[in-house]
Amino acid sequence: MQLRQLLGSALASTSRVVDRQDLDLLRLYILKLSGFEDMRDTLVLHLLRVPDVRSKLFAAEVLAEVGRYREAYEITQAWSFAGSRDLRSGALLRAALYAPLAIPGGYRSGLRYLDTLRNIVGSDSTWRPLFELYPIMYSGLGIARSENLIPKVQSRASILEHIIPSTIEMGQNYPNPFSTVTSFTFKLPDSREVKLTVHDMLGREVAVVKQGMLDRGVHSVVLHVGQLKAGVYMYRLCAGADVLSGKMLLVR
Repeated sequence: MQLRQLLGSALASTSRVVDRQDLDLLRLYILKLSGFEDMRDTLVLHLLRVPDVRSKLFAAEVLAEVGRYREAYEITQAWSFAGSRDLRSGALLRAALYAPLAIPGGYRSGLRYLDTLRNIVGSDSTWRPLFELYPIMYSGLGIARSENLIPKVQSRASILEHIIPSTIEMGQNYPNPFSTVTSFTFKLPDSREVKLTVHDMLGREVAVVKQGMLDRGVHSVVLHVGQLKAGVYMYRLCAGADVLSGKMLLVR
């Protein structure tokens, strides 16, 4: 299949999950061959818009491989990956790798991400190579600050700016159904006072997931089910005068 046809197929619907093999092939061509740079941001923006959370990590990889570390790091911070151990581990590892190249004080942040990741993966031997990152991070802490170590301020606007809508948007919680934890992602066109709540099917409020003033941008928050019983629940996001809601299923 021709590359541009493959991209067209992959971007045909923002409601479906893009096949991983298709994405690998697209990344290979878009990143390695000249003449396809115009397609890179198109692919990344699509990955940021689809509901599949895994696509966000792939988007971060694409940006990092072309040196856009600040934007890649922002992606790891904007979405919650708590709904899956593998996703959360993957996001923490990427954040640890990107932070030193994306933000001042990034080595210290990288160490915190590595510590959290180590607590999650424990003695899993497949993650053993991550321990090789520790001396690199510690050496970065001890080196005097210099122009070469401070990430350059990128003049271009973050690619996340292109997915901020003119009105609030909220996707389905992920994962759904869920058993212990789920996350909610929503986008705000401006700073607003928000309140995200969970209600049973009788309309009674059973949990407040998030309440307070949030800035313009992409936000993800996590619900730990605690003592909630299995069943269907409603979630409700109030942001200023706007209200969005949906249903979710808790299974035990």
